[in-house]
Amino acid sequence: MKKISIILLVLFLGISIQTQAQEKSKKLTRKEKKELKKKQEEKRKKEVIQLIDSKKFIFEAYEIIDKHGNSFPANSDINFIKIDSNKMVIQIGSARSIGINGLGGIALEGTITKFDVSRKKEGSFTYIVMKAELKTGYYDIQLDISPSGSTRVTITSSEYGKIVLVGDINSIQNSRTIQGTTY
Repeated sequence: MKKISIILLVLFLGISIQTQAQEKSKKLTRKEKKELKKKQEEKRKKEVIQLIDSKKFIFEAYEIIDKHGNSFPANSDINFIKIDSNKMVIQIGSARSIGINGLGGIALEGTITKFDVSRKKEGSFTYIVMKAELKTGYYDIQLDISPSGSTRVTITSSEYGKIVLVGDINSIQNSRTIQGTTY
């Protein structure tokens, strides 16, 4: 009986010690995860700033808000704004129908005539104000970009009104967008 109680005591102590060790390793793992997440966020902030400063990036929209405030989900593969130095492509479409660009919408190509970037401080929101001359007229475009790359774009035209797009900016090389025929 004494042997059984000693064996049970040893087993109980062994299990409690193992449980404590696992809890400590979980805490370390959480801490490591937190540090890793912080490093990834810092890396993304630097990447976003580099993309903006290079004037070579693509904004991929996952939501469209019309002039009446109605919100619609968007396919980011075919809804985007591509900035490449002083050239620009705006493509807006729907995967449900075929548009004049061959993909379900319209793709406009043109020239950026104004590109002003402002930041309140390093690591905060970046604001870009652009003017563009596209085939269908002149457009005022404002991008409000968070440090993580989440972006809200407002496109205004005296002829067509205003549309708001919500999405993320990425490098052109890493984009999975599909561009239709431009006008």
